Amino acid sequence: HTTHALQPCDVGVFGPLASSWKALTSLSRKYIVIDKYNLLRHYATAREKAFKTTTIAAAFHKTGIHPFNRN
Repeated sequence: HTTHALQPCDVGVFGPLASSWKALTSLSRKYIVIDKYNLLRHYATAREKAFKTTTIAAAFHKTGIHPFNRN
């Protein structure tokens, strides 16, 4: 199984992405319409807020899985 190896992605990456997307879409119900023409632009906004290098590295470090150091 690779569940333990993917846990940092689930908790430290996709969890914040889901939260960011939910916050964006809750605002969209009041102010903007998300449709097939602007979906990717809004997704990119949510992704930029969630996918930060420091957050991703911290998620792996917290679970004891460290990125490979090629040096």
